[in-house]
Amino acid sequence: MEVNPQIVTAMVAHARFAYPEECCGLLAVDPGGTVRMAYCLTNTRHSTRRFSVDPTEHYRALKHAESLGWELGGVFHSHPRSPAYPSPVDIAADL
Repeated sequence: MEVNPQIVTAMVAHARFAYPEECCGLLAVDPGGTVRMAYCLTNTRHSTRRFSVDPTEHYRALKHAESLGWELGGVFHSHPRSPAYPSPVDIAADL
């Protein structure tokens, strides 16, 4: 999966904006596997250690990606209180 620097910048900005809570979002990929957009979503848990995606925002992101011929190919979230490595919860949930 290729992610261009502008998308990484958007993801980092979302994490900074959401701090001290976890941020969360979805990644849209084109048929070639290149990430085309990061959808920055609301963490409805308002937690520093867990996240839940707003279902309406998730649906809108899905429909927008599909309208452009893309699909949702990934999830991203921050770890504001721990290292930037998958946690046991992340691994169990395939995040």
